[in-house]
Amino acid sequence: MTLPDFDLPLPSSWGRLLMTEPVVPGIVYLCCADHGGYLLSAEANDRIPCPLRRADRLYEEDVDAAIVAYHLLPLSAAQRALARAVLRANFGEVSG
Repeated sequence: MTLPDFDLPLPSSWGRLLMTEPVVPGIVYLCCADHGGYLLSAEANDRIPCPLRRADRLYEEDVDAAIVAYHLLPLSAAQRALARAVLRANFGEVSG
């Protein structure tokens, strides 16, 4: 099973796929038996800064979700500040 335009075999490394939810073009949220998170298209993943980019294009729903949110999703000022704080606490200085 693969998601259209994503060319990634499923289930993901988070267990059996239970549900998918498109977020914005190029980003799908995966709900899996053991965990969940974002799956990015190759094009969306290329927009993530190299030090934070995941080769498998999977960004888990806890800390890595802030990478996707901060760099790719439309956020309010408060949401952007929160995502930036999570990134700084876990990965150091954040650009952008």
